[in-house]
Amino acid sequence: MKTVISCDPGSETSGLVVIRNTEIVFADQKIPNHAVLGKITHFFEQFGGVVVIEDIAPYSQTLKMQVIQVCKFIGQLEYRLSVLDIGYEMIPRSSVKKWVYDEYQDVIWEQLRKKVIRSEKRRKDGKTLTPTFVWVDDRMVASAMRAHWGIKKPKPGHKNELGISGHSWQALGLATYWIKTGGRQDRPVV
Repeated sequence: MKTVISCDPGSETSGLVVIRNTEIVFADQKIPNHAVLGKITHFFEQFGGVVVIEDIAPYSQTLKMQVIQVCKFIGQLEYRLSVLDIGYEMIPRSSVKKWVYDEYQDVIWEQLRKKVIRSEKRRKDGKTLTPTFVWVDDRMVASAMRAHWGIKKPKPGHKNELGISGHSWQALGLATYWIKTGGRQDRPVV
């Protein structure tokens, strides 16, 4: 397996994970956006491989300034990677959520069920909604990745052995999705 450099873009900071030969060699959840390209370039020059970036796809959400900032950063990142002739693949968050739902139901099912019940949303006939992949959230992705990579949940107030948290869980989910699905997407690598 080659190296996968995975980025979960945020409005001000982003998560980055690098997996090389089935080993997580780097994980950071709070890289300032102005430093992300430098980190990606460093790891790409060191290891080669593929860059995967979580993409924003249109769906029913409020268009907040934070979302606009993420979109602008993704555009900048795409342009700069293209100028540097570094290939990358954009993968929508919904693809990762669907994959986690399909592959890790035994890990996330109880969290899903509780989330649906807490929402108090009902079908037209009054029955509780059946959980689907749209209910998968960041905590569920983190739970699935802990199970997949054998990362123990630390005691409260402590970090896990790899220091993965926040955006880096999503970057790890994205990289793992890319590895497990062979990078199959409708869109080609740019």
